[in-house]
Amino acid sequence: MRDFSIESSDEPYEASRSCAIPRRPLRVLIAGPTLSFKPTRGPFVGSRAGLMFYAFVHRLANGFVRNGHFVLTLNDRDSRKQMLGLRAAGAWLANRRLSHVARELQPDLLCLQHSDLITSDTVQRIKEMVPHCRVAVVFFDNIFDPREAARFRRFAQVADFAFVTTAGPTLAEFAADCPVAFIPNPVDLSIDNSSAFSVVEKSFDVFFASGAGGATDRWGLVDELCRLRPDLRYALHGRDRHVRLLGDAYYRAIEQCKIGLNLNRYERDLYACDRMAQYLGNGLLLATSRRSGYQRYFDDSEMLFFDDVAELGDKIVWAIADDRRWRTMAERARAKAAGFMGGQLVTDFILRMTFGQEPPKEWQFSDQIYRAPATRASTRPAVIDVGPELVPQPSWGQ
Repeated sequence: MRDFSIESSDEPYEASRSCAIPRRPLRVLIAGPTLSFKPTRGPFVGSRAGLMFYAFVHRLANGFVRNGHFVLTLNDRDSRKQMLGLRAAGAWLANRRLSHVARELQPDLLCLQHSDLITSDTVQRIKEMVPHCRVAVVFFDNIFDPREAARFRRFAQVADFAFVTTAGPTLAEFAADCPVAFIPNPVDLSIDNSSAFSVVEKSFDVFFASGAGGATDRWGLVDELCRLRPDLRYALHGRDRHVRLLGDAYYRAIEQCKIGLNLNRYERDLYACDRMAQYLGNGLLLATSRRSGYQRYFDDSEMLFFDDVAELGDKIVWAIADDRRWRTMAERARAKAAGFMGGQLVTDFILRMTFGQEPPKEWQFSDQIYRAPATRASTRPAVIDVGPELVPQPSWGQ
Protein backbone atom coordinates (compact mmCIF):
# COMPACT_ATOMS: atom_id res chain seq x y z
CA MET A 1 0.00 0.00 0.00
CA ARG A 2 1.35 3.43 -0.91
CA ASP A 3 2.64 5.67 1.88
CA PHE A 4 0.62 8.87 1.88
CA SER A 5 2.46 10.47 4.80
CA ILE A 6 3.50 14.01 3.92
CA GLU A 7 6.84 15.58 4.59
CA SER A 8 7.67 19.26 4.39
CA SER A 9 9.60 20.31 1.30
CA ASP A 10 13.08 21.77 1.85
CA GLU A 11 12.60 24.12 -1.08
CA PRO A 12 8.96 25.19 -1.32
CA TYR A 13 7.99 26.76 -4.61
CA GLU A 14 6.98 30.03 -2.99
CA ALA A 15 7.91 30.92 0.57
CA SER A 16 4.86 33.11 1.14
CA ARG A 17 2.54 30.22 0.35
CA SER A 18 4.45 27.31 1.85
CA CYS A 19 2.96 25.75 4.96
CA ALA A 20 3.97 22.64 6.84
CA ILE A 21 1.22 20.04 6.83
CA PRO A 22 0.23 18.98 10.36
CA ARG A 23 1.54 15.56 11.41
CA ARG A 24 -1.94 14.27 12.12
CA PRO A 25 -5.12 13.38 10.21
CA LEU A 26 -6.58 16.57 8.77
CA ARG A 27 -10.11 17.92 8.85
CA VAL A 28 -11.35 18.60 5.35
CA LEU A 29 -14.49 20.64 4.69
CA ILE A 30 -15.90 20.25 1.16
CA ALA A 31 -18.45 22.85 0.07
CA GLY A 32 -20.48 22.27 -3.08
CA PRO A 33 -22.97 19.81 -4.61
CA THR A 34 -22.97 16.58 -2.60
CA LEU A 35 -25.97 14.23 -2.75
CA SER A 36 -26.79 14.84 -6.40
CA PHE A 37 -29.88 14.11 -8.42
CA LYS A 38 -30.66 14.72 -12.10
CA PRO A 39 -33.10 16.11 -12.84
CA THR A 40 -34.14 17.98 -9.71
CA ARG A 41 -37.92 18.16 -9.65
CA GLY A 42 -38.69 19.68 -6.30
CA PRO A 43 -37.39 20.88 -2.95
CA PHE A 44 -37.54 17.46 -1.30
CA VAL A 45 -35.42 14.37 -1.93
CA GLY A 46 -38.53 12.25 -2.45
CA SER A 47 -39.55 14.34 -5.46
CA ARG A 48 -36.23 13.93 -7.27
CA ALA A 49 -34.94 11.22 -9.59
CA GLY A 50 -31.62 9.96 -10.94
CA LEU A 51 -29.23 9.58 -8.00
CA MET A 52 -25.73 10.51 -9.15
CA PHE A 53 -23.91 8.30 -6.66
CA TYR A 54 -20.88 8.39 -8.96
CA ALA A 55 -20.54 12.19 -8.79
CA PHE A 56 -17.16 13.89 -8.51
CA VAL A 57 -17.59 14.92 -4.87
CA HIS A 58 -17.89 11.32 -3.66
CA ARG A 59 -14.62 10.45 -5.40
CA LEU A 60 -13.00 13.47 -3.80
CA ALA A 61 -14.27 12.64 -0.31
CA ASN A 62 -13.32 8.95 -0.64
CA GLY A 63 -9.78 9.88 -1.64
CA PHE A 64 -9.24 12.13 1.37
CA VAL A 65 -10.71 9.55 3.76
CA ARG A 66 -8.57 6.71 2.36
CA ASN A 67 -5.53 8.91 2.88
CA GLY A 68 -6.41 9.05 6.57
CA HIS A 69 -8.29 12.35 6.84
CA PHE A 70 -11.74 13.34 8.12
CA VAL A 71 -14.17 14.80 5.58
CA LEU A 72 -17.33 16.82 6.15
CA THR A 73 -19.43 17.93 3.18
CA LEU A 74 -21.82 20.87 2.96
CA ASN A 75 -24.20 21.22 0.00
CA ASP A 76 -24.65 24.94 -0.65
CA ARG A 77 -27.48 24.32 -3.14
CA ASP A 78 -29.67 22.66 -0.55
CA SER A 79 -29.91 26.05 1.15
CA ARG A 80 -31.65 27.52 -1.86
CA LYS A 81 -34.12 24.66 -1.95
CA GLN A 82 -34.89 25.20 1.71
CA MET A 83 -35.56 28.85 0.92
CA LEU A 84 -38.20 27.84 -1.65
CA GLY A 85 -35.87 28.40 -4.58
CA LEU A 86 -35.09 32.05 -3.83
CA ARG A 87 -31.50 32.68 -4.88
CA ALA A 88 -30.69 35.59 -2.60
CA ALA A 89 -32.21 33.92 0.46
CA GLY A 90 -30.55 30.61 -0.37
CA ALA A 91 -27.17 32.29 -0.79
CA TRP A 92 -27.55 34.07 2.54
CA LEU A 93 -28.32 30.78 4.28
CA ALA A 94 -25.53 28.86 2.50
CA ASN A 95 -22.88 31.41 3.45
CA ARG A 96 -24.13 31.61 7.02
CA ARG A 97 -24.05 27.82 7.34
CA LEU A 98 -20.57 27.50 5.87
CA SER A 99 -19.20 30.14 8.26
CA HIS A 100 -20.86 28.44 11.23
CA VAL A 101 -19.59 24.97 10.28
CA ALA A 102 -16.07 26.30 9.71
CA ARG A 103 -16.05 28.03 13.09
CA GLU A 104 -17.14 24.84 14.84
CA LEU A 105 -15.03 22.40 12.81
CA GLN A 106 -11.84 24.48 12.51
CA PRO A 107 -10.90 22.72 9.24
CA ASP A 108 -7.35 22.38 7.99
CA LEU A 109 -8.55 22.47 4.38
CA LEU A 110 -11.59 24.11 2.84
CA CYS A 111 -12.27 22.57 -0.57
CA LEU A 112 -14.61 24.58 -2.81
CA GLN A 113 -16.01 22.49 -5.64
CA HIS A 114 -18.55 24.31 -7.80
CA SER A 115 -19.68 26.33 -4.78
CA ASP A 116 -21.81 28.74 -6.77
CA LEU A 117 -23.72 30.17 -3.81
CA ILE A 118 -20.66 30.85 -1.66
CA THR A 119 -19.01 34.28 -1.88
CA SER A 120 -15.32 35.12 -1.75
CA ASP A 121 -16.08 37.42 1.20
CA THR A 122 -17.27 34.42 3.20
CA VAL A 123 -14.13 32.47 2.30
CA GLN A 124 -11.96 35.39 3.37
CA ARG A 125 -13.77 35.61 6.70
CA ILE A 126 -13.21 31.89 7.25
CA LYS A 127 -9.49 32.32 6.60
CA GLU A 128 -9.40 35.10 9.19
CA MET A 129 -11.46 33.08 11.65
CA VAL A 130 -9.44 29.87 11.11
CA PRO A 131 -5.91 31.13 10.36
CA HIS A 132 -4.43 27.67 9.78
CA CYS A 133 -7.07 26.74 7.18
CA ARG A 134 -5.91 26.45 3.57
CA VAL A 135 -8.31 26.92 0.66
CA ALA A 136 -8.42 24.82 -2.52
CA VAL A 137 -10.72 25.35 -5.50
CA VAL A 138 -11.63 22.18 -7.43
CA PHE A 139 -13.41 22.61 -10.75
CA PHE A 140 -14.45 19.75 -13.03
CA ASP A 141 -16.03 21.56 -15.96
CA ASN A 142 -14.25 23.05 -18.96
CA ILE A 143 -12.68 26.51 -18.68
CA PHE A 144 -12.77 27.26 -22.40
CA ASP A 145 -16.22 28.79 -22.17
CA PRO A 146 -16.13 32.35 -20.72
CA ARG A 147 -19.00 31.61 -18.34
CA GLU A 148 -17.26 28.54 -16.92
CA ALA A 149 -13.94 30.39 -16.77
CA ALA A 150 -15.60 33.09 -14.67
CA ARG A 151 -16.96 30.47 -12.28
CA PHE A 152 -13.50 28.98 -11.89
CA ARG A 153 -11.93 32.39 -11.30
CA ARG A 154 -14.38 33.56 -8.62
CA PHE A 155 -12.22 32.53 -5.67
CA ALA A 156 -8.84 33.33 -7.24
CA GLN A 157 -7.99 36.10 -4.79
CA VAL A 158 -8.72 34.02 -1.67
CA ALA A 159 -7.63 30.50 -2.70
CA ASP A 160 -4.22 29.01 -1.99
CA PHE A 161 -4.40 26.72 -5.02
CA ALA A 162 -6.91 25.89 -7.75
CA PHE A 163 -7.36 22.60 -9.60
CA VAL A 164 -9.28 21.90 -12.80
CA THR A 165 -9.78 19.10 -15.31
CA THR A 166 -8.33 21.21 -18.15
CA ALA A 167 -4.58 21.55 -18.82
CA GLY A 168 -2.22 23.26 -21.25
CA PRO A 169 -2.15 26.90 -22.37
CA THR A 170 -5.80 27.33 -21.41
CA LEU A 171 -4.98 26.59 -17.77
CA ALA A 172 -1.73 28.58 -17.78
CA GLU A 173 -3.70 31.77 -18.43
CA PHE A 174 -5.16 31.57 -14.92
CA ALA A 175 -1.80 31.40 -13.11
CA ALA A 176 -1.57 35.19 -12.81
CA ASP A 177 -4.51 35.06 -10.37
CA CYS A 178 -3.66 31.96 -8.34
CA PRO A 179 -1.43 28.85 -8.55
CA VAL A 180 -3.27 26.33 -10.72
CA ALA A 181 -2.82 22.71 -11.72
CA PHE A 182 -4.49 20.07 -13.83
CA ILE A 183 -6.14 17.04 -12.23
CA PRO A 184 -7.82 14.16 -14.07
CA ASN A 185 -11.31 13.05 -13.19
CA PRO A 186 -10.60 10.49 -10.46
CA VAL A 187 -11.20 6.78 -10.92
CA ASP A 188 -12.63 5.15 -7.78
CA LEU A 189 -13.09 1.40 -8.00
CA SER A 190 -15.42 1.36 -4.98
CA ILE A 191 -17.80 3.51 -7.04
CA ASP A 192 -16.84 2.19 -10.48
CA ASN A 193 -17.42 -1.39 -9.36
CA SER A 194 -18.48 -2.93 -12.67
CA SER A 195 -16.11 -4.79 -14.97
CA ALA A 196 -17.55 -4.65 -18.46
CA PHE A 197 -14.57 -6.59 -19.82
CA SER A 198 -15.49 -9.60 -17.66
CA VAL A 199 -19.17 -9.79 -18.68
CA VAL A 200 -19.45 -12.69 -21.13
CA GLU A 201 -22.68 -11.95 -22.99
CA LYS A 202 -22.95 -8.51 -24.59
CA SER A 203 -26.04 -6.81 -25.98
CA PHE A 204 -24.20 -3.91 -27.66
CA ASP A 205 -20.85 -3.01 -29.16
CA VAL A 206 -20.73 0.78 -28.72
CA PHE A 207 -21.88 2.90 -25.78
CA PHE A 208 -22.34 6.65 -25.53
CA ALA A 209 -24.39 8.73 -23.09
CA SER A 210 -24.59 12.52 -23.19
CA GLY A 211 -27.29 15.03 -22.38
CA ALA A 212 -26.00 17.43 -25.04
CA GLY A 213 -28.74 18.61 -27.37
CA GLY A 214 -28.97 19.68 -30.98
CA ALA A 215 -26.46 19.01 -33.72
CA THR A 216 -23.40 19.14 -31.46
CA ASP A 217 -20.08 17.85 -32.71
CA ARG A 218 -20.40 14.81 -30.44
CA TRP A 219 -23.76 13.64 -31.71
CA GLY A 220 -22.82 14.59 -35.27
CA LEU A 221 -19.82 12.27 -35.02
CA VAL A 222 -22.02 9.51 -33.58
CA ASP A 223 -24.50 9.92 -36.41
CA GLU A 224 -21.72 9.65 -38.97
CA LEU A 225 -20.31 6.56 -37.24
CA CYS A 226 -23.75 4.92 -37.39
CA ARG A 227 -23.95 5.73 -41.10
CA LEU A 228 -20.48 4.36 -41.86
CA ARG A 229 -20.79 1.29 -39.61
CA PRO A 230 -24.45 0.24 -39.54
CA ASP A 231 -23.45 -3.31 -38.66
CA LEU A 232 -22.34 -2.29 -35.16
CA ARG A 233 -24.79 -2.51 -32.26
CA TYR A 234 -25.23 0.87 -30.57
CA ALA A 235 -26.45 1.84 -27.10
CA LEU A 236 -26.99 5.61 -27.32
CA HIS A 237 -28.60 7.58 -24.52
CA GLY A 238 -29.45 11.12 -23.50
CA ARG A 239 -29.60 13.06 -26.76
CA ASP A 240 -31.59 16.26 -26.17
CA ARG A 241 -31.98 14.92 -22.60
CA HIS A 242 -34.27 12.11 -23.78
CA VAL A 243 -33.88 8.49 -22.60
CA ARG A 244 -31.24 9.57 -20.10
CA LEU A 245 -29.51 6.94 -18.02
CA LEU A 246 -29.06 7.79 -14.36
CA GLY A 247 -28.36 5.98 -11.13
CA ASP A 248 -27.69 2.26 -11.20
CA ALA A 249 -29.33 1.91 -14.63
CA TYR A 250 -26.40 3.85 -16.09
CA TYR A 251 -23.85 1.38 -14.76
CA ARG A 252 -25.93 -1.65 -15.72
CA ALA A 253 -26.07 -0.34 -19.30
CA ILE A 254 -22.28 0.07 -19.37
CA GLU A 255 -21.87 -3.59 -18.40
CA GLN A 256 -23.72 -4.64 -21.56
CA CYS A 257 -21.31 -2.87 -23.93
CA LYS A 258 -17.74 -3.20 -25.20
CA ILE A 259 -16.53 0.19 -26.46
CA GLY A 260 -17.18 3.54 -24.77
CA LEU A 261 -17.02 6.69 -26.90
CA ASN A 262 -15.04 9.24 -24.89
CA LEU A 263 -16.40 12.26 -26.77
CA ASN A 264 -16.20 15.73 -25.25
CA ARG A 265 -17.38 19.20 -26.07
CA TYR A 266 -13.74 20.27 -26.40
CA GLU A 267 -11.00 17.87 -27.51
CA ARG A 268 -7.77 19.50 -26.35
CA ASP A 269 -5.64 20.30 -23.30
CA LEU A 270 -6.47 16.96 -21.60
CA TYR A 271 -10.03 18.11 -20.99
CA ALA A 272 -12.47 15.24 -20.54
CA CYS A 273 -15.93 14.93 -19.08
CA ASP A 274 -16.15 12.71 -16.02
CA ARG A 275 -17.58 9.99 -18.25
CA MET A 276 -13.94 9.17 -19.04
CA ALA A 277 -13.32 8.06 -15.45
CA GLN A 278 -16.69 6.28 -15.29
CA TYR A 279 -16.13 4.38 -18.54
CA LEU A 280 -12.54 3.48 -17.66
CA GLY A 281 -13.38 2.50 -14.11
CA ASN A 282 -16.25 0.28 -15.18
CA GLY A 283 -14.23 -1.63 -17.74
CA LEU A 284 -15.19 -0.27 -21.16
CA LEU A 285 -12.53 0.04 -23.84
CA LEU A 286 -12.32 3.76 -24.55
CA ALA A 287 -12.22 5.38 -27.97
CA THR A 288 -10.61 8.82 -27.58
CA SER A 289 -9.68 11.61 -29.96
CA ARG A 290 -5.94 12.14 -30.41
CA ARG A 291 -6.56 15.87 -30.04
CA SER A 292 -7.30 15.28 -26.37
CA GLY A 293 -3.63 14.56 -25.60
CA TYR A 294 -4.23 11.34 -23.68
CA GLN A 295 -2.01 9.31 -25.98
CA ARG A 296 0.82 10.60 -23.78
CA TYR A 297 -0.55 8.51 -20.90
CA PHE A 298 -2.19 5.52 -22.59
CA ASP A 299 -0.78 3.52 -25.49
CA ASP A 300 -2.42 1.69 -28.37
CA SER A 301 -2.67 -1.51 -26.34
CA GLU A 302 -4.91 0.27 -23.81
CA MET A 303 -7.09 2.71 -25.75
CA LEU A 304 -8.42 3.33 -29.27
CA PHE A 305 -7.13 6.69 -30.54
CA PHE A 306 -8.58 8.27 -33.67
CA ASP A 307 -8.32 11.39 -35.82
CA ASP A 308 -11.62 11.11 -37.67
CA VAL A 309 -14.80 9.08 -37.74
CA ALA A 310 -13.53 6.73 -40.45
CA GLU A 311 -10.54 5.74 -38.33
CA LEU A 312 -12.82 5.42 -35.30
CA GLY A 313 -15.06 2.97 -37.13
CA ASP A 314 -12.12 0.94 -38.41
CA LYS A 315 -10.56 0.65 -34.97
CA ILE A 316 -13.79 -0.38 -33.28
CA VAL A 317 -14.32 -3.15 -35.85
CA TRP A 318 -10.68 -4.25 -35.42
CA ALA A 319 -10.91 -4.30 -31.61
CA ILE A 320 -14.12 -6.29 -31.30
CA ALA A 321 -13.20 -8.73 -34.08
CA ASP A 322 -11.13 -10.57 -31.47
CA ASP A 323 -13.15 -10.88 -28.26
CA ARG A 324 -10.06 -11.40 -26.16
CA ARG A 325 -8.34 -8.36 -27.68
CA TRP A 326 -10.81 -5.69 -26.60
CA ARG A 327 -11.24 -7.25 -23.15
CA THR A 328 -7.47 -7.31 -22.55
CA MET A 329 -7.10 -3.71 -23.70
CA ALA A 330 -9.93 -2.52 -21.45
CA GLU A 331 -8.56 -4.36 -18.43
CA ARG A 332 -5.09 -2.88 -18.94
CA ALA A 333 -6.45 0.65 -19.22
CA ARG A 334 -8.58 0.25 -16.12
CA ALA A 335 -5.62 -0.99 -14.07
CA LYS A 336 -3.44 1.89 -15.24
CA ALA A 337 -6.12 4.54 -14.68
CA ALA A 338 -6.87 3.25 -11.17
CA GLY A 339 -3.24 4.00 -10.39
CA PHE A 340 -2.23 7.36 -11.83
CA MET A 341 -5.82 8.72 -11.98
CA GLY A 342 -6.96 7.16 -8.70
CA GLY A 343 -8.84 9.22 -6.14
CA GLN A 344 -6.21 8.71 -3.43
CA LEU A 345 -3.41 10.04 -5.61
CA VAL A 346 -5.51 12.97 -6.88
CA THR A 347 -6.47 14.09 -3.37
CA ASP A 348 -2.90 13.58 -2.13
CA PHE A 349 -1.78 15.91 -4.92
CA ILE A 350 -4.46 18.48 -4.03
CA LEU A 351 -3.39 18.48 -0.40
CA ARG A 352 0.32 18.74 -1.10
CA MET A 353 -0.04 21.56 -3.60
CA THR A 354 -2.43 23.55 -1.42
CA PHE A 355 0.05 23.39 1.47
CA GLY A 356 2.95 24.46 -0.76
CA GLN A 357 4.68 21.09 -0.96
CA GLU A 358 6.06 19.11 -3.88
CA PRO A 359 3.73 16.76 -5.83
CA PRO A 360 3.73 13.02 -5.08
CA LYS A 361 6.53 11.18 -6.86
CA GLU A 362 3.92 9.08 -8.71
CA TRP A 363 2.22 12.18 -10.17
CA GLN A 364 2.38 12.10 -13.98
CA PHE A 365 1.06 15.59 -14.68
CA SER A 366 3.80 17.67 -13.03
CA ASP A 367 4.29 19.65 -16.25
CA GLN A 368 0.73 20.93 -15.81
CA ILE A 369 1.39 22.91 -12.62
CA TYR A 370 1.39 26.66 -13.15
CA ARG A 371 2.54 28.73 -10.22
CA ALA A 372 1.43 32.28 -9.54
CA PRO A 373 3.99 35.11 -9.49
CA ALA A 374 5.34 35.83 -5.99
CA THR A 375 4.16 39.45 -6.27
CA ARG A 376 1.06 40.48 -8.15
CA ALA A 377 1.16 43.70 -10.14
CA SER A 378 -0.26 46.62 -8.18
CA THR A 379 -1.98 47.86 -11.32
CA ARG A 380 -4.02 44.70 -11.67
CA PRO A 381 -7.74 45.56 -11.49
CA ALA A 382 -9.51 44.39 -8.38
CA VAL A 383 -11.76 41.35 -8.62
CA ILE A 384 -15.27 42.46 -7.78
CA ASP A 385 -17.53 39.88 -6.21
CA VAL A 386 -20.89 40.58 -7.84
CA GLY A 387 -22.62 38.04 -5.65
CA PRO A 388 -23.54 34.39 -6.04
CA GLU A 389 -25.18 33.01 -9.11
CA LEU A 390 -26.85 29.62 -9.26
CA VAL A 391 -26.04 27.84 -12.48
CA PRO A 392 -27.21 24.40 -13.66
CA GLN A 393 -25.20 21.51 -12.26
CA PRO A 394 -23.04 19.69 -14.82
CA SER A 395 -24.60 16.54 -16.27
CA TRP A 396 -22.34 14.05 -14.48
CA GLY A 397 -21.79 11.03 -16.64
CA GLN A 398 -24.31 12.10 -19.28
